Order: sequence, then structure tokens, then C-alpha cells
Amino acid sequence: MPWGGYGAWALVGQRIATALILAASGWACLRWIPRCQFDRVAAAQMLRFGSWIGVAGTLNQINIRSAEIISGGLLGPLPVAFIRAGSRIVEVLNQVTYMPFQQIAVPVLARSADDLAVLRDTFQRLSRLSAFVMFPAFLGTLALAGPIVQLVLGRGWEAVADAVRIFGCAVVASQMNNLMVATITACGASRRVLSWTTAQIALGLLAAVAAAPWGWQAMLMTGVARGYLILPYGLHLLKRHAGIGAREVLASLRPALTSGLSMAAIVLAGVFATEPHLPSILVVGIWLPIGVLSYLCAYLWQDPDLIRQVCALLPWRRTASAPVARASPER
Repeated sequence: MPWGGYGAWALVGQRIATALILAASGWACLRWIPRCQFDRVAAAQMLRFGSWIGVAGTLNQINIRSAEIISGGLLGPLPVAFIRAGSRIVEVLNQVTYMPFQQIAVPVLARSADDLAVLRDTFQRLSRLSAFVMFPAFLGTLALAGPIVQLVLGRGWEAVADAVRIFGCAVVASQMNNLMVATITACGASRRVLSWTTAQIALGLLAAVAAAPWGWQAMLMTGVARGYLILPYGLHLLKRHAGIGAREVLASLRPALTSGLSMAAIVLAGVFATEPHLPSILVVGIWLPIGVLSYLCAYLWQDPDLIRQVCALLPWRRTASAPVARASPER
């Protein structure tokens, strides 16, 4: 489309083409096409349940972009560019870390919604696994934000590193909020999700406007603070609808959080010592593997069981451990 002269409309075409290709490939793989049947009772149930989720999702997108909208209106286009560039880096991290868990969380949790003991165990497993992946990715990027921005964007974009660091500080609240929303949704309390999202957007908008005189970094910090301030309400809803207490939630996060914070401290100290003397690519090349190794060692010391569970999920391990079927004798 750009070669054909359509300009920015190529972005619209990309979204439409992606949706069509995903639908076509899904039907081709599953060999299933919906038939022209309509169940009014089922449709009414789905509409009641899905309407709250749809409205909450729309408000959540407004909530995510509120800092950009307010910055553009009150501070001008340059802060929007810095915020948007930083959010794009964070979105890439989110796509490769939490998004796979987000896609399966609701259906997996919904299977055990009628058995609170199984639901609690499933929640803790998802929480441990998602924290194990998310926390080192975000906290490591926070520690390496300066060299990463220098490599990806070049000179003149140094302020984007501030946005990446601020977004990285929100990883714990983001992981907890997202998984709690999925659990409450799986329990059928989609209306509560809407109330939670509404409270977040109201609190976020007020805080962002109040912090605008201190610059766009202060506005982003209020968004991070809002995510942590809303956690008690989310934990209350989780306890009420799923029977999962705050201690259980925090216990599932402790190994990943302590390991991630220690790793970030090591990498930050290393970057501070070497960044003035080495090119950015060498700084990242040195401290990235050191950070990964330090995180794995710290986590293995605290929670070796999860490492074994992750290894058991690897395809080559499943293939190696699968029983070999004996061939039946030919007749």
C-alpha cells in the first residue's frame, strides 16, 4: 500500500489484513466453520457477560493512552513522542512475556471456577510462571534502558529511557492486575471488572492532570502509582470471588520479585560503571547475559521446583520422556 501511494492508510490496511489472515488460517487449521444457527438463550447470556467486558476493555484502552492524550493537550507533541516510543518498547516486552499467559488465563481458570481449591492452585501456577518471565524482562530492560534506547533510536531520544524506566517500575502491579482481572472474569464477575477499570481511569485522569505542571515524567509516575494504589481493591475482589488471599498472591511472586530486583541492581551498577567508557552495544552485550545468569541463579536457589516444571514443558523434554510404543507383530 505505501508503494501504491496510499500513505498512512497502509496502517489501516495492515490491521484489516492481519485480522483476515488470522481468521482464514484459524479456520484452515481447525477445519471448522460456524453454521447458521442462533440460540437466543445462549446469545442473551453471552451478551450480558460480554457487554461488561467490552466496555471495560474500551475504558482500559483509554486508561492506557490517557498519559499521551493529556500530554499532547497540555505539554505539546514532543512529550507524546517520548512516551509513545517508550511504550512501544514496553509493548514488545509485554507481547513476548505476558501476552501468551493473558490469552490462556481466562479459559484455563474458567475450567476450575467451580472448584476453589483447583482454581487457587491454577492461579498460583499462572502467577509464578508469568512473574518468572515478566519480572526479569521488565526489570532488566529498566536497568539497560539507556544503552537500549541509544541502540534502537539513536541520539536525540535519550528521554525515552526515562519512559522505559517508569513503565518498568509498573511491572509488579501490571502482572497482578492483569491476572486478577482474568481470574475474576473466569468466575463470572465481569461487572466487577468494569467497576475496577472505571475506578482506575477516574483515578488516573485526575492524577495525570494534577501532575502535568511537573512534566510528562511526573504524569507517567502517577500512572505507576495508580496501579499500586488500586491493588487492594483488586485483592479484595479476588478474595471475594475466588477465595484467594493476598498472602497467597504475594507468596507466588516473591521468588521472581526478589531475584529480579537483585538482578536489576547488579546490572544497574555495571551499566553505571561501564557506560561512559564502552559503546552501547558492548554494554548491552556484557550485562545482558550477566543479568540473565544472576537472575536464574537467584531464582533456582529460592524456587527450584518451577525450573523443573519449565524444563518439563520444553518440547524436546516431552519427546524424550514420552513412552515409546512397541510395534505390534505383523500378521
